[in-house]
Amino acid sequence: MAKAAPQKTADPARIRFIMVDAELPAGSDIGQITHAIQNALRPPVVVPHALRTLPPQAVTASVPNGEAEAEPNEVDSMTEVNGDTLEDTVRPRATRKAKVKTPKVLTDINLDGFADFADQKKLKSHAKRFLVVAAWLKQNRSLDAITSDHVYTCYRSVKWPATLSDFVQPLRNLKHKQFMESHPDGGYAINHLGLQRVDDLSAD
Repeated sequence: MAKAAPQKTADPARIRFIMVDAELPAGSDIGQITHAIQNALRPPVVVPHALRTLPPQAVTASVPNGEAEAEPNEVDSMTEVNGDTLEDTVRPRATRKAKVKTPKVLTDINLDGFADFADQKKLKSHAKRFLVVAAWLKQNRSLDAITSDHVYTCYRSVKWPATLSDFVQPLRNLKHKQFMESHPDGGYAINHLGLQRVDDLSAD
């Protein structure tokens, strides 16, 4: 007995019902109008745009050796503060402080006569004392250029209060006021304006 052939499952029927109420002139093509209506009722097809990705070499092309420049504020993604872990904690860049030179006493300078010269002047500021030191060393010891060590040595010899935290700063200030100049061999040299100022101190 022959086996019955399996029945083929029919595809589901699709029915589209469109109601159109329109007045058409005589001789119009119904088929073209129906096709246009079907196209208008179809949902729009959205084509996704491909994301543009840059190759790894393009990211570091502007930085030599592929190293990125550091930002003014560095960010630690995980930083422990008081036992708690914080994310994205901003760490300010450390400020570099200028190193202050500690002056020293020079033992190779003969200061005989300096105390008498200083007593003849009215010295109420560190700037005036620095000028007196520079003028005396230039006129009596032929030292064109002085350093903070020369000034500190003279301070200690006449027991002036050496309370300055930076013995170079007054020299910079006097240079800024054009009473002193930078010496080619180093240090600071008093000029003619500074010497005239020292001569005027006895009349103050």
